[in-house]
Amino acid sequence: MSIDNKDLFNAINGLMDRLMAEMGENSPSFQPHIVGYRIVIDGVPVAPGTPGSAPTDGADQPAPEVDRIGDEVFVVASLPGVSEESLNLTCNGETLVIEGTSSLGTCHATTPLPPVDPATMKHALKHGVLEVTFKALPEAAETGETPEPEKTG
Repeated sequence: MSIDNKDLFNAINGLMDRLMAEMGENSPSFQPHIVGYRIVIDGVPVAPGTPGSAPTDGADQPAPEVDRIGDEVFVVASLPGVSEESLNLTCNGETLVIEGTSSLGTCHATTPLPPVDPATMKHALKHGVLEVTFKALPEAAETGETPEPEKTG
């Protein structure tokens, strides 16, 4: 019994076309798959359930990843389908709030930050990935030193 390679490839292509059509966004069975992030501050991963961990409000949104490298703080968040026009970022120096809308729904994430200067916030949104950078402020705990009082005399 011989198998015609052309028929085999046509059958596989037909199967793939059917599978892709079933997985299309207009299919009622389509469910987006969202993968989360882990948060690392100063090279130390933040455990779930501690400040800086993923939100516990039941949202399927992944928590933003927060990294401090040198004198900068970087925040990376997955925002599939969110456009620059619908993106809203709010920072008070301690917390970053990310909001946006897309065809998949509303994105909302709140993440604590190490001390940053909110006026230095810059962001870029490309292919559903948001990158936010800040200038980090010095922390007394970071150096382990407490400032000495000034001597007069």
